[in-house]
Amino acid sequence: MKIAVCDDNTLFQEEIKSFLFEYFGRLSIEIELFTNGSQFLTAVQSATIPFDLVFMDIEMPGLDGLETSRRLRKENRDLFLIFLSSHTELAFDGYEVDAFRFLTKPVNQEKLWKALSDWEKLRLSEERICLNLGDHNQVLSWRDIQYIQSENVYVNVVTAQQRILVRMKINELEKRMPKSMFFRPHRSFLVNLQHIHGFDSKKIRMVDGLDVPLSRRNAAEFRNRMMSFLNR
Repeated sequence: MKIAVCDDNTLFQEEIKSFLFEYFGRLSIEIELFTNGSQFLTAVQSATIPFDLVFMDIEMPGLDGLETSRRLRKENRDLFLIFLSSHTELAFDGYEVDAFRFLTKPVNQEKLWKALSDWEKLRLSEERICLNLGDHNQVLSWRDIQYIQSENVYVNVVTAQQRILVRMKINELEKRMPKSMFFRPHRSFLVNLQHIHGFDSKKIRMVDGLDVPLSRRNAAEFRNRMMSFLNR
């Protein structure tokens, strides 16, 4: 994920950055910092990969957050904006530019976690993948995939309704999927955390009854990921 923090307070930027790394994991996101609206808009216009989420300070010298967002919305109606301000009365300004959430400064970690969790659920519920099956393509929502099992140069993509055999390596598919939704407990499996029925130190039981092996070196990371997922 690519996230922008647009705020003229560099100490606050670093605080938000630290919170985001703690929530998502340092390897899951790319964060870019901007101190004013003009700098941010220039980066948006030149970016080859678009931003997924923007934290926007309303009160900045020069081009403030509200005007920056107005200009941004002329080009991008779908980008998620989280407004930031120490003045709660400015929260209503966010409606003008379809802000996803308003957070007061200093940011409360619990409220930030809730905003990120709500954003993730909305974002992930909309994401899909197109699988090339040779004679036709099939579109699936990531949330509907229970797990993926590798079979040499093929993968079995398993949903509640079907098993889809696709000529693709599991590593290739792993690169395309939402990292916060899936986990790789074993070299031959990718599991959707939403479709786990139970687990112990050696295996993960999926909702369809399949026991997926959990390697010893991945066990601690899996427990942490699962607990974090359940607590959101």
